[in-house]
Amino acid sequence: MRFRSVTRKSRVADNPADFFQSLRPRKIAALYDQQAQLLRDYADKAINKSDVAIQGATGSGKTVVGLVIAEWRRRKFQERPVYLCPTHQLVYQVEKFAKEQLGLPACAFVGSKHAYPQNIKTNWRNGEILAISTYSAVFNINPFFSQPNFIIVDDAHASDQYIGEYWTLRISKKDSSQKSFFNELADSLYKVISADEYNRLCETPRTISDNFWVQLVPTSSLIEIESEITSILDQAPSGKELYFKWRVLKDHLKATQLFISPNEILFRPIIPPTGEHAPFKNANQRLYMSATLGRGGELERLSGRKSIKRLPSPPGWDGHGVGRRFFIFPNATLNDKETNIFLCELIKHSEPQRALFLTSNERSADGIKQSIGKYLQGYSIFSVKDIESSKDSFVNSDKAVTVIANRYDGIDFPDDECRILVVSNKPSGMNLLERYFTEKLCARALFAERIRTRIIQAFGRCTRSAKDYAIVCVLGDSLMDDLLRSEWQAGLDRELQAEIKFGAEQSKNQPIEELIELSELFFDQGPDWRSAEEEISSLKEELEEKMPDALGELEKSSKHEIDYINALWREDYEKAVDAAQCVIEALSGGNELKGYRGMWHYLAGSAAYILAKERGKEMSIAYRHFQTAKSITSIRNLPLEEEGRNVQNREYSDNQLNMMAVSILETFLLELGLTNRKRYSSVESQISEGIHQDEAKDFESAHEKLGELLGFNSWNPKGKGAPDPVWIIGDNLCFVFEDHIKNSDGMELSIEKARQAASHPKWIRSNINILDSNAEIIPVLITNADATSVECRTQLEGVAIWSLVEFREWTNKVLGKIRRLRIELGGHGNIFWREKAIAELDSISATPSALKELLRDNGYNFSSDFQQ
Repeated sequence: MRFRSVTRKSRVADNPADFFQSLRPRKIAALYDQQAQLLRDYADKAINKSDVAIQGATGSGKTVVGLVIAEWRRRKFQERPVYLCPTHQLVYQVEKFAKEQLGLPACAFVGSKHAYPQNIKTNWRNGEILAISTYSAVFNINPFFSQPNFIIVDDAHASDQYIGEYWTLRISKKDSSQKSFFNELADSLYKVISADEYNRLCETPRTISDNFWVQLVPTSSLIEIESEITSILDQAPSGKELYFKWRVLKDHLKATQLFISPNEILFRPIIPPTGEHAPFKNANQRLYMSATLGRGGELERLSGRKSIKRLPSPPGWDGHGVGRRFFIFPNATLNDKETNIFLCELIKHSEPQRALFLTSNERSADGIKQSIGKYLQGYSIFSVKDIESSKDSFVNSDKAVTVIANRYDGIDFPDDECRILVVSNKPSGMNLLERYFTEKLCARALFAERIRTRIIQAFGRCTRSAKDYAIVCVLGDSLMDDLLRSEWQAGLDRELQAEIKFGAEQSKNQPIEELIELSELFFDQGPDWRSAEEEISSLKEELEEKMPDALGELEKSSKHEIDYINALWREDYEKAVDAAQCVIEALSGGNELKGYRGMWHYLAGSAAYILAKERGKEMSIAYRHFQTAKSITSIRNLPLEEEGRNVQNREYSDNQLNMMAVSILETFLLELGLTNRKRYSSVESQISEGIHQDEAKDFESAHEKLGELLGFNSWNPKGKGAPDPVWIIGDNLCFVFEDHIKNSDGMELSIEKARQAASHPKWIRSNINILDSNAEIIPVLITNADATSVECRTQLEGVAIWSLVEFREWTNKVLGKIRRLRIELGGHGNIFWREKAIAELDSISATPSALKELLRDNGYNFSSDFQQ
């Protein structure tokens, strides 16, 4: 036995491009010119930058560039590098590539750190190997990789799903292990939210608006119950996910935002405070790589880093292309059952008979699996867990389908591995924060790039090189509606725009047989398809890519937003207020970011409020920002100054109620679909036909549906003395109806019916617990009877009288107006559409505030006139 020689430092090339030539053994003979140029640019411009970003098309060789830089820095600077991937499958894929193609000393670190072999842990600590692992290996409360010198963030566009999750605490009602925590937190929230919000939080959703309801509990309210929240979550069982999440947030609760919904309570900061996470913060450099890095400060918000050096793409770097995709939009013509039949026939006609389904949530994934099991018997069905370590089981199956929920990137199926990709549902609203910003604040411009990036990534799962090809089937009205809007398409690259336009044209009015025949022509890649290929190429030349105007403001504000969250995390509230005010100044442009600007007034006010409460500073700054936030957004329960007193803004203003109503109308219309109007037409016919029926059951059903369409919480109560439809908006306005259409026109209204209508407010107070004690309850009698007798007027004091003829005419106007507004709707969170919708509906007395005025004119609160 001999003593080992001490390894001496060898000379390393001055730049990673020259270093590549010294790598032995390697199978890649030479770099592309573009790769070599990018490596030289990195050496010239970015070696000493703390954060660097590289963007390149799929198949352009980013992985080679990243690995070469990592290995060069390991040898040149004796650094400990970590290459982060989104999934285990990608970790193994990158490790294999690094070893086999480049001959690098790479090692996968997967699973619990306690299971890592001791020798490879020692090798990494000594800087002898390149570690490949997942994001959670760094974003962990006690990570093994506590002191990496160099970090590669691969698929950086998806980092919110992995980085942001470290600072996200969600408590789910549906999770049996968390349900007791959910209920206890809901009870503590009862003190600071309205009865309506509490009931929505605790009860099972009944309507479309209930399913999409999400609310922000402001920081000022959170402070009131902070000790109770802490007491509840301190009981989280040790070693469980909830326990570790709570440890991250416990001492920084004021730096988080609290969102509530019928199924989930969520705590998270608006941006991940990575500047306060030592393993990430203290690295010498972080290198971000993606095919789509996003614009408008998107990467900065995702990573929590405010100054990222972007290396320009060398000429030809983005020219590799991602193969050819033939887009099919089945829902443009086919109903749901026909679409299922088409998809199954498409899979049967493909070679190989394998397909990948990507969808936004587990419920949708379960529905897809059921349909496949029904129509495709004998096919193997895989989920993400089945292919996480290796996709061989799927690829080696003759007849197989993989269904993946909420994962639009990271798993690739090139060439013959899979030729059919089905993307179902729009990848938006992936968490409550995103839903709130998009739907409540109309700040969809903030997440537009993120959603667009997810879609682009999803469409590229089965085409990974210039010679690859696959069919992409788009399902779901919300996704299809966006893709077919010209202004939304304009944000995509010209190649993808051309493919979508071509596919949309082929999908129009096509029966199943024709769509299958077109698919077979594509699979054959013969002369018929080559002519289509020429048309797509020609179409591409006529198109242009446009950057949305709002992205410029968002890019300017991003660095201040990051300053805000880092200051808030450190409890430097004065700096947080200053940073928030800088954000507001940067967002001083047009209406598209109005809601987001309002949110930042709230955030500035929140930091100022904490400063005043805890450090004895003036409260006037907080009041000023809260007042502005109230005038722009629907945020409630903000402390305001009134006659020298601190009061809670607990009531919705008329403007807030109107905005709430049209936002629910927007959701309703989007759920019914914009491109294919069959489902909307069915609802419209149900209302229109039912309202003109003299049968009480049909009339009341249509009346209830009309209220739901107009954005009210609308239902028809049952039980003794119960009214007919009840329309409620917020927790301070209720219209309660008595539908009386059995009499012949002109017949005198009975005293009993008059008394019944007048008693409904009392019934509401006794039986409905979602209204504030000071809520305005307006009883309405819809009738074709004569209610002008003195006896009736005595009983109908305070009741609005709406003649049946006028109500039917009003309903026709409402349906006509909504039909036209639907044509102009362009997706969730469109502030311009919402403001126009309010104006248009207001003109026919169909907003909550205008309807209230109309009913006042019809006799509501006429008691003083009668007494005269």
